[in-house]
Amino acid sequence: MKNQIYFIVVGLLILSSCSKKLDASNEETLWSSARVIAESLSGKEKQEFIEAFENVGYHYLYEVETEEEMRRVFHKKTAKQIIKLAKEIEAEELEEKLASQPKIDASTINAFMKSQDLVESTLSWEENREFLEAVELVANTYGASESEKKLLNRFHNKTPAEIISDSKKIPGKKAQTDPKKKPWD
Repeated sequence: MKNQIYFIVVGLLILSSCSKKLDASNEETLWSSARVIAESLSGKEKQEFIEAFENVGYHYLYEVETEEEMRRVFHKKTAKQIIKLAKEIEAEELEEKLASQPKIDASTINAFMKSQDLVESTLSWEENREFLEAVELVANTYGASESEKKLLNRFHNKTPAEIISDSKKIPGKKAQTDPKKKPWD
């Protein structure tokens, strides 16, 4: 019985040490170990690791003072840990972006339209398209059954991201819109 437990423990230790880790003791070994790890992964995992590795690198490029600090971020991390770190960074950056987005003033239809124009100028083309689709979907879904004031309240004091999120909660609905058209044009 003791022998079985011993072999199980040794086996688990061997398996846990099999996960390839980045060696960031210097720049050359970092890139070399990253290539080795990438080549050991399947197609989808490989692509995910490469993107995560790049994203983490870009993020910390402006966050750290020295090359040594940058390497420390990667040192002895597995592909899964780098991917997880990249997802955490992405979530953190999204949260910061959402906090900085302007809120829509939808106290009146005119205020809404002015606010919408202002907000659109701060968004990327893709974000703007998604925002306009969300506005149209909400307007088309609730516009016929609600008063203008109640409909405007669905947008009032919300960020574009919150409006997009709300539109995704509408069951069985998908926006189909001309990205250049505003909902009340």
